[in-house]
Amino acid sequence: LQKSLGASGCGHLFKGIDPARKSRAWNNAKVSAHHGIIPTLQAVDAGKLDEAERNVHRVIAERYLMQFLPDHEYEAVKLELDADRERLEASGKRTLIAGWKAVESGNREQEDAPGGTERGEDAPVPWLERGETVAIEGAEVTDRQTRPPARYTEGTLIRAMTRVAAEVEDAAMKKILREQDGIGTEATRAEIIQTLKERRFIEARGKALQSTARGRELIAAIPDDLKDPCTTAVMERMLSEVAEGKTSLAQFMHRQQELVAEWVKDARNRMPSGQAQPEPPRGTPSGRPQSNAPGGGTPPGADPKLGECPECGRPLASKRGKFGTFVGCTGYPDCRYIRKRENGAGRKPAKPSGRTCAVCGSAMVVRKGKRGDFLGCSAFPRCRHTAQVRG
Repeated sequence: LQKSLGASGCGHLFKGIDPARKSRAWNNAKVSAHHGIIPTLQAVDAGKLDEAERNVHRVIAERYLMQFLPDHEYEAVKLELDADRERLEASGKRTLIAGWKAVESGNREQEDAPGGTERGEDAPVPWLERGETVAIEGAEVTDRQTRPPARYTEGTLIRAMTRVAAEVEDAAMKKILREQDGIGTEATRAEIIQTLKERRFIEARGKALQSTARGRELIAAIPDDLKDPCTTAVMERMLSEVAEGKTSLAQFMHRQQELVAEWVKDARNRMPSGQAQPEPPRGTPSGRPQSNAPGGGTPPGADPKLGECPECGRPLASKRGKFGTFVGCTGYPDCRYIRKRENGAGRKPAKPSGRTCAVCGSAMVVRKGKRGDFLGCSAFPRCRHTAQVRG
């Protein structure tokens, strides 16, 4: 590697390399489907590589060599000044030991330059003692306006997918997403973005990515679970349990089939029926549609305790579907309003199992599925962890 990089004029990168030093990247327990891309022992003839190939090889070699360099150390200074009861602040950084950053592309000029200001960092600020008085040489007022966050590019979107744990509040889910490096893998994130483009859910305008009307309609129609990164975390945990032998693949697939069926049903209920809602007949109270019952009476199954439909004003009824009891409008199919039963009303309380959820720590309860009893997290739907019932 040293010979290959030396032929490319990069031999100086080996200064300070210590093969005995191991960074946190050296952890075989973290290696799963995708091993890190590293140089091999095969010598490279730089003269046979074109510019793009040399650049790719150099970047991979640099990242590898960083693992054998010291930590990057810098001195951070922050000033707080009181100017006629106005608080002013200034901050800056000064490199002490370049360390691994000496290898970073575009920063090589700072190797062996402790005390130099790094590119992109704040300018150095003077060292002052607490209580010291300084003179104000000038002041000006600048009119500014707040700006929205910059649109994603492919690069920043991939970075956001990797760091999605920062957007999650649940501690258990955040931990899983950090361990799994967010949404997707290094090998699939770019492919996910390309698929969104091909299906016209997003489009590129210059370097920026923008959602299309088609994409926004999709987001409005699909269930909230499909838009929640915690769902990815739960599935990753379930896959890990399959790999560890704690859950069978058949049980995992069964649970996925149930979830997909539930999501499809939810999405269909969110979609418009495709026909315009008829105008309410004249003379109906508050302009609401008339009852579906013969003679305009109370529809069969209507439960006064459930109140009226918030969308059309008809009575609500307790109904039973493939996935249990729910509340629905008696105006179906003209009105497709549904909601879950509050506090599990109309459903037998789940039987406690005495076990704790391995994902979120909540109690596991016994539930019934198509293929028999299984254990499910009592925090469902926030946590969808399942497990087998032990004999």
